[in-house]
Amino acid sequence: KRLDPIGYLNLGTTLAKLGRYPEARRAFLRARALRPDSGVPWYNLGLVSEMEGHRGQAQQEYRRAIRLEPRSAAARVSLGFLLMEEDKFDEAELQFRAAGSMASFGKLLAMMGHSTEAEAALRRAVLEDTYDAEAWYHLGKLLQDSGRKPEAEECFQKMRRALPYTDWRPPKEQK
Repeated sequence: KRLDPIGYLNLGTTLAKLGRYPEARRAFLRARALRPDSGVPWYNLGLVSEMEGHRGQAQQEYRRAIRLEPRSAAARVSLGFLLMEEDKFDEAELQFRAAGSMASFGKLLAMMGHSTEAEAALRRAVLEDTYDAEAWYHLGKLLQDSGRKPEAEECFQKMRRALPYTDWRPPKEQK
């Protein structure tokens, strides 16, 4: 019995979680054939390609998903991470920005050791949204780690003021 596109997407997702990537790819290809106007199968094909280590192919599939569904935050974030691995920060920033994820972009830059770029991204995030508690937190952590304690504390104060306006909460500090 043939499945509908959603059925093939669900089957592909299950197979991918089991590590059965070739079978997952076939299911996603069937979903794509049934819904050629949807970006979702392309996004899922990108995930499988990435899991198989085919990063270039994954980028192409994420880009196709974005062309079909420009508001796909998941495809943009996934593409952004791949671009970051290639040090294509400007293009990655565009993807994270379009996905509404500048704080995550700044955090990722900081984790990769690109402190200057991370600080710039986080400062842009808080300029664009003064209630972005996550961006204030990551900017504060970055400043604190670089020994700029007074500036860091100012960021943490702004984070605490922004918390009532967002669902995001800072991670619990390690003891």
